[in-house]
Amino acid sequence: MCQFQKLYGGEEGYVIRCSGCQHYQLLFGGVVLSMNDNEFARFMEVVDACQNEYLTCSSTAEVPLPTMRQGVHLLLNQRKIAQLNHMLREADTEQQTQRLLQLFE
Repeated sequence: MCQFQKLYGGEEGYVIRCSGCQHYQLLFGGVVLSMNDNEFARFMEVVDACQNEYLTCSSTAEVPLPTMRQGVHLLLNQRKIAQLNHMLREADTEQQTQRLLQLFE
C-alpha cells in the first residue's frame, strides 16, 4: 500500500509521491495523473516549455497540453498553465528538500 508524501497542496490541486513505489500523483483541474520519476521530470519540461511559448503569443485561447499518456491532453489557458507550472516547480523543490534532509538522517 502506498504511503504518500505531500509535495504540494493548494486550491488548484496537489502533488503527492509514494515513498514506497516512487510514483507521483497529480490532481489538477479535476484530472488525476499518475507518473514515475522520469515521466514527472518530462512533464515538468513540457509544461515549462508550453508556458514559455504561450508567453510569446497574444492568444487567450485554451491550448492542448500533452501528458505522458497517449491520447490524454489537458486543455488549458495561459493562467492555468502558469498555475500548473507553479505547482510542479513547488513540488520539485519540496522533493529536492526532502532528499537533502534524508542525507542527514
